[in-house]
Amino acid sequence: MVVAVDLGFGWTKALSGARAFIEPSVVGPAEAMFEGLGGTPQGVRLWEDGVEYFIGHLAIQQCRFPWHNLNDDKPGDPNTFRLLKAALAAVSPVDSGSVTLDALVTGLPVNLFFGQKQALEERIKRLDGVPIKAQIGGRMVSIEVAIKGVKVIPQPFGSLLDVVLDTTGQIVRRDIARGRVLVIDIGFQTVDLLAVEGLNIVSRLSKSTNFGLASAYEAVARRLNKPLWQVDQLVMRRPEEGATMLQHLAENINRTVESLNERFDLYVVTGGGGARLTPWLLPAESNKMLLDDPQLANVRGYLKAGERVRQNAASSPAS
Repeated sequence: MVVAVDLGFGWTKALSGARAFIEPSVVGPAEAMFEGLGGTPQGVRLWEDGVEYFIGHLAIQQCRFPWHNLNDDKPGDPNTFRLLKAALAAVSPVDSGSVTLDALVTGLPVNLFFGQKQALEERIKRLDGVPIKAQIGGRMVSIEVAIKGVKVIPQPFGSLLDVVLDTTGQIVRRDIARGRVLVIDIGFQTVDLLAVEGLNIVSRLSKSTNFGLASAYEAVARRLNKPLWQVDQLVMRRPEEGATMLQHLAENINRTVESLNERFDLYVVTGGGGARLTPWLLPAESNKMLLDDPQLANVRGYLKAGERVRQNAASSPAS
């Protein structure tokens, strides 16, 4: 079994086989809930050391003090692993028992990669054999995972792999794989730029910014006196609320790309903000590619990379 998990600042996404998980990266202590005409609200719940937590939409809706996972220290934030456990429960093929993960692939923002890669890998490996108990909608899951391999890659690389690899991990877009590509990953907290040439990452041209969708939403949040994650939900329903600020954010990204003083064969636009900013992003460039469902592009690429890792491990002499 291969599992891909994108532990984003705004959303946590996971894929494995036919199962998918996507929830806001919000955790909160469980609350007593009234039962309305529709029954008790269902959502994602997690039990850890005897304590119950609400995850994602349920935490936003029901918790008085939800915690948005905006901590830059991914390996050191316990909410990172509460979200990861919920994701693993959601994509588990069984409701109870042991689950073997041949490969678990995830990512880190470009600016956090070198400082946190090893710590994140080690922390994920410590989940090996740890009981995970969660409720995913009406489904109760109680599992233990055996983790055989963990791979952490720069987050935007997942989106490029989604383009160039097929579901078996084989290269199918050799034209793009050979070229110079700039991946522009527009996330909730950051915008990552990843320069790639011949599938090799060019470190000197790759960077993270400290402005993402959240920076565009701050003025709306102040005006409405709402936390950022509620503004994110609001703008998804009513895009006109954030249109001006999103345009300003796109212009900021354009200037950042221009500051690289480099030309690329292809500009790949991805991330949860990719579709929202496309009307104003790099207007002078004709060689732009907005990925289908860009919010899930990184995690789709992780899954394809994981399949490649699994096959390589299976074919190695030591296996």
